[in-house]
Formats: sequence, C-alpha cells, structure tokens
Amino acid sequence: MNTFFSLIFLYSLQKDERFIENLLNVKKFCISCGEEKCDDCRDNYGPFSENIVGVYQLPESTSLSSLIDEPESFLPEDIPEANVLIVVNLHGDILTSIPEFAYNHGIKLVIVPIEIGELVPEGLERQVSDELDNYKIEYAFPRPFCALMKNSKYPLLNEFIDYFHLGYPKMDFKIENNRIIECEVKTTAPCGSTFYICRELVRNNTLINKKLKELISKSHHAYPCNASMKEDPVLGDTTLHIAGYIHREAIYSAILEKTHDSKARIISDLKKEIEELRKNSFGNAK
Repeated sequence: MNTFFSLIFLYSLQKDERFIENLLNVKKFCISCGEEKCDDCRDNYGPFSENIVGVYQLPESTSLSSLIDEPESFLPEDIPEANVLIVVNLHGDILTSIPEFAYNHGIKLVIVPIEIGELVPEGLERQVSDELDNYKIEYAFPRPFCALMKNSKYPLLNEFIDYFHLGYPKMDFKIENNRIIECEVKTTAPCGSTFYICRELVRNNTLINKKLKELISKSHHAYPCNASMKEDPVLGDTTLHIAGYIHREAIYSAILEKTHDSKARIISDLKKEIEELRKNSFGNAK
C-alpha cells in the first residue's frame, strides 16, 4: 500500500503542539543541544507539512465543567478531508464524541496519545474503543505517545508508523571499542526526543557500562518530554517514567543487535534489565 496520509490534530494544551512541530521539523524545533552545539541531526527527518491538513485547539479540560451536556459542540463543524485523526489531552466527555465525529468525516484511523493518564481512565478508553470498533475505524491508545506500536489487526496504523517513522523509538548504532560512536534514528518518539538522546550518546562517546542508564535518564529529562509527572492509574507509574523506560529499552535492544560478545557481563546485565523493563512497565500498557 502507498497511502497518502492526511492528518488532523485536535488538542488542548500548548505543549501538545510539539507533536505537530516534530512532524513539520521547523528550523530550530529542538534547542536542547544549544545553538553552538547543534549539528542539525534532524535534517533528514520529514518534513511532513503537506500531510497536516487541519490543526484545532480546543479548551483545556480544567477550564470546563466535569460534565458537559453537549460535548460534540466543542468539535469543529467543517474540517478538510482526512484519513487520520490525532486526539491529544481532550476532556473525557469530548473524547466520547470522537467515534461518531470520525465516522461522519471519513476518518480511517484515530490515535489517542495518553500523556495525562487521569484524562483517559481505563473504562473511558474501553468505551471509545468499542465505538470505534463498531464504526470499523482503526485506533490506538498509546500511554504515552512513544509507546505507539504496530498491531497486526490494523494495516493502516502500521503503514502510518512506517511512513512517518513515528512511535516506539528504534535506533541503529555503530559501536567501536565498546563505545557508541554513531547513531541513526530509525523511528522517533513523536515529541522528537529520540534525536536528542541519540546525539547525547554520540557526543559523549558513550561507554557501554553501568553508567549508561544514568546518561540515558539524564538526556531524557533534559528534553521537554510531553508526558506527565502524575501517576497514570492504568500503568501504575507516571507516563514520564514510562517514556524514559521506553527509550532505555530501545537503546539497550539496539546495542544488543550490534554486540557479538554474548558472554560479556554488561550484555548479560542489559538483557536482564530489558526483561525487567518489559515486565514491570510495558506489561500494563494497552
């Protein structure tokens, strides 16, 4: 398939615009390295400006009453023709109107990144998912957005991830003398943090040892991650922590693909930590 993707964003918080800016890859979108150290590592990504056909900011959930009588009234009436709808941080009642809204406008894929877990409790996610199923619309509810992965049931979602190189991060390393000397981003977290973390690993000529975890964590926290510091009731942890774990697991996995000394102690440790990360963090994700 060679689908032309046309995206519409519905969001409420200004920081949600980072997802859009990442796809547009506007100049100096990422300033985490500082102007003097920037080496334009994002130059080969996108831009995907022609794919974004509509961007609509709705009221923040905190500015609305807990119960809304006519939530559909907050949704735009006329939108351009599109096949993907990305919905971020909307009031729960407005979210319940999304399936019918998507169906009426010919949307084929709905992605609801859950950056603030309390906005989308498990019951609400299930309710909206069931309605999207009834309308035969593909969907994903990643907690957080960088947890977005392929699903064998949803070919359009899988094509979306491949087309935009967006979702659960993937990297390719060049390793010499047990140090990371090159890094290519294959799939970036939707906020763009994967590029910055990769550059930090290369810039520090990172040695693959027990201090690697500390550098990954430090790099992740230095970037303006969109995930919340509040505990997600479904995950039992903050989405910010989950985003950090996701990058650590992705980096460890990329290292293991390039390392042939299976008897090395650090490799054994990495494998054990990957197992723990998947069991304790990703096992609860939807």
